[in-house]
Amino acid sequence: MLSQRGLALTLLVLLVNKVAVTLKASQAGLQIVDLARRKKGWNKIAAVWCSAANTTPATLKRFWRGLPINQDAFVEICKAVQIENWEEIVGDQSTQPSTIPTQLTTTPIVSNSVPRINWDDAPKVSIFYRRTEELTKLEQWVTQERCSLVMLLGMGGIGKTTLSRMLVQQIQSEFEYIIYRSLRQAPPVQEILAVLLQFLSHQQETDLPETLDNKISRLIQYLQAHRCLLILDNAEAILETGQLAGQYRDTYRSYSTLLTRVKESNHQSCLVLISSEEVSSLQINTLSVHSIDLKGLNETDAKEIFIAKGFSGSEPELEKIISYYAGHPSSLQIAADTVWRISRHNISEFLEAGTLLLNEVCSLLERHFKRLSDLEKIIMYWLVLEPKSATIANIEKLRYFYTDISTQDLIEGLLSLQRRSLIEQRYDINGSGLYLQPFVREYAIEKFIEDIREQVYKISGACKIKRIGIFPSSIQGNVEQHLRDDDIRLINEMVESKIREIPTIIRSEESAKVKLEQIFSLTLKVSQIKKRGNMTNQDNQDRRVIKMGTGNYFEVRRDYIQGNYINMSQDLSQAAAQIQQLLNQLQNQGYSPEQAQEQTATDLANQARNNSSVKDKLVKWGESLSGTAATTTVTEVVKIALRLLGLPLP
Repeated sequence: MLSQRGLALTLLVLLVNKVAVTLKASQAGLQIVDLARRKKGWNKIAAVWCSAANTTPATLKRFWRGLPINQDAFVEICKAVQIENWEEIVGDQSTQPSTIPTQLTTTPIVSNSVPRINWDDAPKVSIFYRRTEELTKLEQWVTQERCSLVMLLGMGGIGKTTLSRMLVQQIQSEFEYIIYRSLRQAPPVQEILAVLLQFLSHQQETDLPETLDNKISRLIQYLQAHRCLLILDNAEAILETGQLAGQYRDTYRSYSTLLTRVKESNHQSCLVLISSEEVSSLQINTLSVHSIDLKGLNETDAKEIFIAKGFSGSEPELEKIISYYAGHPSSLQIAADTVWRISRHNISEFLEAGTLLLNEVCSLLERHFKRLSDLEKIIMYWLVLEPKSATIANIEKLRYFYTDISTQDLIEGLLSLQRRSLIEQRYDINGSGLYLQPFVREYAIEKFIEDIREQVYKISGACKIKRIGIFPSSIQGNVEQHLRDDDIRLINEMVESKIREIPTIIRSEESAKVKLEQIFSLTLKVSQIKKRGNMTNQDNQDRRVIKMGTGNYFEVRRDYIQGNYINMSQDLSQAAAQIQQLLNQLQNQGYSPEQAQEQTATDLANQARNNSSVKDKLVKWGESLSGTAATTTVTEVVKIALRLLGLPLP
């Protein structure tokens, strides 16, 4: 511990130079405080202690870890447990590494001086929206709790960059250096480190360390010696697409090392990471790391976007647009500009046009959807068919149609979508549910239909029917409760329209009809359910009724959705008979003999892939088929299945 006289002189020098003073406790001092708080019966972050010291649990945690905290907070923490001689608690305050260049140690932190700011890489922001609550929270984390790393998350266009600029305006006097850099072009971490070091050294760092670790160590030295605010935007660019959210791209894993070192090192600076998806490897909301998931504007602030443009319209009309876009600032700005262009401020006229999902908004959402994994797309498509919110139990029904998806897969997929800010969890009197914002939901429906159209186009072009990877609507218990007729009808009509736009290469009108029926039976899993008063629960699970464009109903059995199931537990002759029966059914539906064999073999191979015992039985079947009454056609199906699995042929 410092002597009281030495400490007093040190503090005097700091005060004369207007240096922002922080103190940290020594290990011996912490033992004294620990004894004092035990006498009062308080735990280390007791609420009553926070109240008495006018501080926060986060600051108390830093105190107990021996990290620097604001001098006033340090003194009040000690006095709250009747330690008046708080100087005895103070530890050695020298934290500057001996390897720091001279210029790093000679410039005091002057709270009222103008910081050196590099905002050259930032986009221009013309409109600032009030974000009082979010700003207050960010300011507390950065200036009071001295968090090493703060993540600013949210959908593209939600206002993350704008908020970061507002934050800088409010707290810039707290820092000596502030620099913003965008990762949109995915620069290598070595390049970013070079930019940061050049800025912090006033372009004096010309001979940078060669290794990544040494460069990061050099950066940490600057962060220790000076109060710096680093802002890295568009961090999603260094994350993988087509996978679950938050995974680094292969050549950008070094960013993990940088963020971890900044997070775990003892320094007086802060790095703000801005991203449309959370980095999964970072432990959020710990002592040194916090995150905020930015949502849409509240109704009052959202209305300002339209009022500023001089719009006329009733309150309900404005509220309808704001509710549809969930207060999403960029989408509301696009809507306001569109209304101005086409109807000169008349919102009623715009609403009468019948669509709120504008092309520019679709482009914004497309950037998000392009990053989704196949699992996330399946979950998103499922959610558009559910009521306004869905429970985990509802989503669990997906496994009825995708047997290779586990419950753990679904949970990981849902968490990933939440990390991307595409779904939200809401709470009401009925409990919690997962929710899609209206404009996101409508866009997901468009993508769902487009995916069906593309798959059907491929099928039509190949003159071949295969099982489509789009799931059916869930029939579970009370159909009327879980499917909304208007949505089903709308999607049904749109899918039919898209499919009928496809140029067919089928010559015969009759074969075209058969072809379309096969396509609909495999793809129109979104359907209007025929009301049948005597339909049992089992019927509901095994059948569905699809309304064709002609107005006729026909039934599609479950095996068309999951692929034909062949009972592998029965004896060989029974299995062969079942395979032959399936072949006959497919040919009756318009399949050629070769197509029927290929489809049945594919279903058989898929069963074997998911079950090793099934695969073993299939091999035995192949070995023994030649001596049975199985037809040549059945034998060919088994051979195709074995070939698909890469297994030896009999």
